[in-house]
Amino acid sequence: QVLYSADSSSTGVRVMPITNGVPAAGAITSTGIGSPVSVRVHPGGNSLYLVHNTAGPNIVHLRIQSSGALSQLGTYSASGTGPISMAIDATGNFLLVTGTYGSVDVFRIDANGYLTLVSTTTAGGSPRGITLANYRDLP
Repeated sequence: QVLYSADSSSTGVRVMPITNGVPAAGAITSTGIGSPVSVRVHPGGNSLYLVHNTAGPNIVHLRIQSSGALSQLGTYSASGTGPISMAIDATGNFLLVTGTYGSVDVFRIDANGYLTLVSTTTAGGSPRGITLANYRDLP
């Protein structure tokens, strides 16, 4: 197992191997973009997405190697200002990114993990987090 952490003191994601349930100090995989704030692993386990709270490009797509190491595949720009959080739906088909000033971008994730922006909406307010629920599972 590997723990991935958005490291706001750097320009990337910290990769920390886990042994016996305990994460070890790990190296930074730099993306060259400052202020990383959120990280998500695709349900398929091959892609990792990192959001930076900066002007675009501010979404980074990284490939997860069999060793847990990362290699950068692409960058994308959220439409809103200051993306702060993201979520991936359970099917792994969509990535949602919320901005600090109320925007929510929906990206389609293709079979190789690459993103295409499909819609943008305004959630209002100043959201700081985003998550998804399967409405059929709600009481």
